[in-house]
Amino acid sequence: GYSCGLASIICYGTPLRRLWTMIRRRDASTVFAPYCCAQVLANTLWFSYGLATLSASLMVGNGLGIFCAVTQLLLKVLFWGGRGPAVKLVQEADAAGPGGEVADSVERWSSISPV
Repeated sequence: GYSCGLASIICYGTPLRRLWTMIRRRDASTVFAPYCCAQVLANTLWFSYGLATLSASLMVGNGLGIFCAVTQLLLKVLFWGGRGPAVKLVQEADAAGPGGEVADSVERWSSISPV
């Protein structure tokens, strides 16, 4: 049971590394909301089962999964209108028209580090 709990923590904890990047950029476009909703549902069911059987390995791993999925959904709602740097660059290039000045936009957005 504890090895499965550890695997769950690793699996659900991996997206937590991206949370700071999403907050810093105010962009949660990489979050797939249907997957997060399914993750909340599945983890809630398993957490409930762990609570009923007093299994710490189920409660810890799935509790972290619930936290991670809910946090991503909240960021998705919070940054709903925000779009990533690539989308903004394309919009600015389109607005500039053919032969327009987009070098400033490219320089500004190229300074942002990748996720």
